[in-house]
Amino acid sequence: MDSKGFPEISNGTINNEWLLEAINLYVGELAALNSSYSNLEDKLKKSKGALSFWFSRPEFCWKVFHHGYDKLGFALVVKAPLWPVSPQIDFRMGEFYICPEYRRSGFGSTFAEILFKSNKGWWEVFQFPKNIRAIKFWRSVISKVTDGEYHEEETPDRVRQYFKS
Repeated sequence: MDSKGFPEISNGTINNEWLLEAINLYVGELAALNSSYSNLEDKLKKSKGALSFWFSRPEFCWKVFHHGYDKLGFALVVKAPLWPVSPQIDFRMGEFYICPEYRRSGFGSTFAEILFKSNKGWWEVFQFPKNIRAIKFWRSVISKVTDGEYHEEETPDRVRQYFKS
């Protein structure tokens, strides 16, 4: 924790056992919303190697959120040119997870705002249409960070916000 008592963000690696466990929990939650994650959930249960690709690319920046010794969640920030929907996108919030016991505490908003403000450029964020809580969360955070100046697209399989930070 820094001298002011604010939460901190550190880099995550494939050797971080807490992060690997949290990713498994996260994928389990997503599998309930989207069946394509069920296969990934099975692979992760069998082998840590299933994640090696996600930690081997320089475009993938894993971040772990913590407050003192408590780990609160993680994010995967993906830097362009990997997988942006639009050529103008510099960053994608690839994954974002707050542990259930820390949800609705304000930590998630704080972490997202820090990530957006520390990585200036065009961002995109996706949610599954069934994940109403995530859609509300991201609309609120992005609206605050951009003073309401963002774009949103909805399709049957995703909700996408894009904006400049």
